[in-house]
Amino acid sequence: MTIDESYSDRRRVLARQWDELVDEIRSLDGFETFFEPPDVDDLLTAGDNGPVIVVNVSRWRCDALVVADGTIDVVPLADMTLEDAQRRTARHFENLVWHTTTLNGIDSARREFNTSRSPAAARGVRDATEAQYQARIKLNEDLAATLAWLWDVLVEPLGKYLVDRTSRVWWSPTGPLAVLPIHAAGSPSSGWLVDRVASSYAPSLRSLIAARGAQPTGNPTRSRFGIISTLGDADHLVGVAGPLRELVGPDLLVSSGSATVAEAHRVLAECTSVHFDCHAIQNLSAPGDGGFILNDGMLRVFELARTVASRELAGLAACDTAAGGSELFNESITLATALHYSGFRHVVGALWELRDDVARTVFADLYRDLVTADGLVTAHTGAAVSRIVRALRSAKPDDPYTWASLIHLGP
Repeated sequence: MTIDESYSDRRRVLARQWDELVDEIRSLDGFETFFEPPDVDDLLTAGDNGPVIVVNVSRWRCDALVVADGTIDVVPLADMTLEDAQRRTARHFENLVWHTTTLNGIDSARREFNTSRSPAAARGVRDATEAQYQARIKLNEDLAATLAWLWDVLVEPLGKYLVDRTSRVWWSPTGPLAVLPIHAAGSPSSGWLVDRVASSYAPSLRSLIAARGAQPTGNPTRSRFGIISTLGDADHLVGVAGPLRELVGPDLLVSSGSATVAEAHRVLAECTSVHFDCHAIQNLSAPGDGGFILNDGMLRVFELARTVASRELAGLAACDTAAGGSELFNESITLATALHYSGFRHVVGALWELRDDVARTVFADLYRDLVTADGLVTAHTGAAVSRIVRALRSAKPDDPYTWASLIHLGP
């Protein structure tokens, strides 16, 4: 037998084993269509509650596929190019990295000054503060230009689908657009998308359909809300724990102010909704290695799928919880989408860092909107997030770094 014949025989054996394994999986209850292409009629139901817009970006052409009213419309995006999207995304990441570097520089300079109290250290604080100020200006200028560009090349061609402020729209972007704030597109001269519709995001049509049909499973207490915190005594968190305790009373489960991995797993297992008041790391080259930083280690992205059953809402007051990989623009396993795929129907996170004080105010407002006398009502999460984004923009219109980061994933 030649080497080629041996290789061919081995491939035939592996192919037969593969087919047998797939057949075995399909024999299991609920897996009858495993590894089969999705049914088009099923996918069309994703647009039952409002348009779902899949934005395809490639070197050949760019289009928006609009799933709405039982049909799929293809809208050419003639003024969008892959090269332009990649360039803007790369510059956005560079600005974010430099902005974070200058913030760390201020902290370092202040520590040096507190230690030495020397004139040189004082000049170091002054220089670091000026560098951070300039980095913030550059970040906001380029971000404003990108938001205006998104309006021109994406929102304008889709105008007829984005006209009713009371309506919803779901974005499912691909390529470099997956890490840009489409929901915040616009400018003072053109207007703002967030003033027209309430935007949410869907990693895929299937995930959106599944989230709409999911119900909480496992053994969580009815409407129980949990907080996982590493930022001090969670019972005394001014921004979030206080309002939540007033809203849900004894149905609030709070970790210690220095939560451990074991505590996080307990909260995730027992609560229908969870607020993460902790910092996080997003690995831009390998998003699956990112996670939440806890007192004794990290709760990593890939651990979440083994922890979470079907739940309602995750609020992520952590850094970069919805930002994907810089090299793998289509990478969907971010902290936010990992929680969404793992079972949380609604996830509210940030494309880049939210200051702690801003995050606490934002999430306190969100939970006040969603918690009623009947418990947590998540159906209006997307609309509530859009209202908060509009309020942040009204307060700081020239600072999109502050107001354009917050997003909602889910139905």
